[in-house]
Amino acid sequence: GSDTESCGAIEAVRRRQLEECKAEFRARLDEAEGMEGGIVRADPGCRTDFAQWKLLVQTEGCGDAEAKEMVCELFAAEVRTPVARVVRRTVDQAFFLPTKARLAQQKQAAVAEGQQQSNLADRKWDLRELTHQLRNLQKELVGRLRSLRWFVTVCQLQKGGVEVVCPACQQRPTEAGVLACCGHVGCLACLRASADRQECPVSGCEAPCRASSVLSARELIAERAETPKHGVKISALLETLRTLPPKAQVLLFVQFADLMQQVVDVLVEAGVACLQLKGGVFTKTAALEQFQQGDARVLLLNISDESASGANLTSANHVMFLHALSPTSGVDCQSWETQAIGRVQRYGQTQLVHVWRFYTTDTIEAQLQGKLGK
Repeated sequence: GSDTESCGAIEAVRRRQLEECKAEFRARLDEAEGMEGGIVRADPGCRTDFAQWKLLVQTEGCGDAEAKEMVCELFAAEVRTPVARVVRRTVDQAFFLPTKARLAQQKQAAVAEGQQQSNLADRKWDLRELTHQLRNLQKELVGRLRSLRWFVTVCQLQKGGVEVVCPACQQRPTEAGVLACCGHVGCLACLRASADRQECPVSGCEAPCRASSVLSARELIAERAETPKHGVKISALLETLRTLPPKAQVLLFVQFADLMQQVVDVLVEAGVACLQLKGGVFTKTAALEQFQQGDARVLLLNISDESASGANLTSANHVMFLHALSPTSGVDCQSWETQAIGRVQRYGQTQLVHVWRFYTTDTIEAQLQGKLGK
């Protein structure tokens, strides 16, 4: 069905994003290891922030057991950054210089040593800043891994289920559940009990669990009935657009860039005049002007893009959300929706504003809408 295909497409995007994050992490790690090597050679007793951070991750983890294993594998990988080698002279050629020249050279050497100490302090500071970047990349990697785990689990459920032993009771679940905050699976009752304690039952996972994070696996399974060419939801979108007055304008919000392009292709195929709010400042400004002049019925926006938050879009009086928003942060989702509606429901609006939310019943989206109090 289309839900399974959509979930698979998002899973592929999440895998690519995780690999990109790992590649950036490895590049910064190589750079930091090269810098640390030079600092330790110049100051053998130095214990850098970088070394302390690595030891902390290796001993205490990073909030997710699978992410810790991934980071430690990157630590163990061979350093690819070439390290400059220091060549020392074995003969003190200054001994053969006249006294005056030798004194001048000694003075220059003292100045050079002072500069070297200053440079060493600068290098330590640079390494400290790079370590801070690595900490942030580590957090990003954990988040991307959890997001991928979530979509992999949902896809497996939609394809027929997932075999798992509950990490809490060590039994095969009779009714399984999934944690939206980290993607781990277990008995629905066990997950709810763990969420009440604000913890994940999987050892090493420190995801911020809440009662709203627990979703029933049974209700996540999408029906695999035959669907229209573009899926039930987009077909419903097209049908809704056909029922609106000919001059009615619509703001259509999506959360994923790849999905936005798919919707644009479908609208163009269906003969619906549409514009996307994307690109640089001038491109976005031109799109807004065209929409306000009535050159298009539908303006597609990314829900997280605030670039048009101050624009006067009261020419539109229909706001549509093509899907339930990401479950990673319910507060952010509500804030995004409020801002989105506020782009048309504002001073100068003379028409009745209609808000449309599209979601497929008996799927994860229906649950997410319920969790957000919609």
